[in-house]
Amino acid sequence: MCLLQRTRPMPCGGRGVPRRGWTVGVWLVFVVAASVVGVPLAAAERAGEVVTEDVSFRGGDGETLNGTVVSPPREDVQLPGVVLVHGAGPGPREWHRQEAEAFARAGIVAMIYDKRTEGYSLTERSYSQLADDALGAVDVLRRQDHVDPARVGLWGVSEGGWVAPLAAARSLDVDFVVVVGGSAVPPAQQEAWAKANRLRLAGVSSSMVRAYATRTVRLLVDAGLFPEASYDPVAALERLRQPVLAIWGEHEEVSPPAESMSIYAEALGRGKTVGFTLRVLADADHAGYHAPDGESSTSEWITTRGEFAAGYIESMTRWIDELADAPPLASAETPPQQAVTSTPLQPLAWYESAPVQLGVVLVILAGFASYPFIAVVQRFRGTRQVTPRDRPARWLAGAGLVTVLGSFGYFGFLLLTTEAVLGPVVLGRTIPWITLQLSAAVAVIAAVVTGTVWWRPRNTADGRMRVELGPLLVSTTAFVPWALYWGLLVP
Repeated sequence: MCLLQRTRPMPCGGRGVPRRGWTVGVWLVFVVAASVVGVPLAAAERAGEVVTEDVSFRGGDGETLNGTVVSPPREDVQLPGVVLVHGAGPGPREWHRQEAEAFARAGIVAMIYDKRTEGYSLTERSYSQLADDALGAVDVLRRQDHVDPARVGLWGVSEGGWVAPLAAARSLDVDFVVVVGGSAVPPAQQEAWAKANRLRLAGVSSSMVRAYATRTVRLLVDAGLFPEASYDPVAALERLRQPVLAIWGEHEEVSPPAESMSIYAEALGRGKTVGFTLRVLADADHAGYHAPDGESSTSEWITTRGEFAAGYIESMTRWIDELADAPPLASAETPPQQAVTSTPLQPLAWYESAPVQLGVVLVILAGFASYPFIAVVQRFRGTRQVTPRDRPARWLAGAGLVTVLGSFGYFGFLLLTTEAVLGPVVLGRTIPWITLQLSAAVAVIAAVVTGTVWWRPRNTADGRMRVELGPLLVSTTAFVPWALYWGLLVP
């Protein structure tokens, strides 16, 4: 308790030793002990808690963004700094606090910030705007007293691997660029490859792969629901003057790693960069986290905050520290295995376009829904007459509605969850996909029976039969090619 009384001039503890002298004595003992065991004071301080400071800055369009500067315990020297740029998603700063603290404990000041909410969503975003946001954060970090303004760079993961190089290509205030899990192919092409890759890794090998991974992405692009779909990352890489470190996990499943490494090497080699290093991290996933036995934790790392892969932080911090001596020589490690090459996405034909697809679906739904609607109205009026001919029509209407609505619901669920939950796979198919294919087959069989029922008494068909069965059969003529196109009637 006596040590807390810093303003008291009297001796402490009745020993006759002035309080200041006692404190100095303890400090000298600590210094001697530290020197005896060989632990530098600076290292002992750095092993402690990091220091944080909340800051605000202006984004590219003047929007105020908030962030946090994460530093090692303050020293009398200026340290290198790095701004962390988010991957895709809403992007609160806490998602990258673990990385920021790891940088800080290694002696590199890190800044994390909340990604903008205005102008960024699933269907709206601008990499140019995000790049300007990153440069606003760089400006804040360079003005910190304990940061060397000539040693501040950008770190970007996943989508940040497009944003960080674009920002660095615009400003000489960025001293280096670190990219983790970056894709060198356009976003739509990367997304189609990633979706197909996830399905294949789960054991899916049926028509679902092409229908969902390729045709769904192409439809989203055509409908204007895939922002920055055709962004060209190569142009920014060729304009970079700064040193570049790019890292891919051995178990990368989001960005095509072998293709990306090859394109990076070519683009940076013919560009303006002073040097680059391309590395592959063993037992790592898309975001640099440990992926035991090749099981990537990419879909869970945001919430579970797993362990970094061995050597991940060290490889980045050592590379940044060595920049103080000289830029790196151009080097690239052997790319990880990539079983399937990504394919550029072609524009949709007229019959595949979003307006045509929407029109076809509306026709199908209207026709199939008309039968139960008419039945309800007739039952309400008391004029409903049930005959054996109604049974196949019921199956047609029910199976058709289940197939169309179920397909939209299932693909929508997969899109929102990023294929994180697929469930059991049987014969190369997920259980929901098997269910949808069976439902489509039932609808076709029921349509044949219903058509036969309608055809035989066509000369004597009454008005009721024409009203009830006509829309069903018209919908079927649109349903069959639609179901073939989406792989519901093919293996």
